[in-house]
Amino acid sequence: MRRDDPTGVVTVVEGRLTVAVSFQANMVVELTRPISVTRPLGRCAQVTTIHVFTDDPSTALKHLTA
Repeated sequence: MRRDDPTGVVTVVEGRLTVAVSFQANMVVELTRPISVTRPLGRCAQVTTIHVFTDDPSTALKHLTA
């Protein structure tokens, strides 16, 4: 878990998807393989890392690793 300050609310840069709240992300999820995501305006991208904001990173981590 860490805090990032991305440049936009939803961005994809070099395989990294960021979904921020108030331009902040506090959790990074490293994927074992790329996944396809559909961006807000309909373009698709392959990502291997997801940066996201969650109110409770510990609980989110518990659910992601269950």
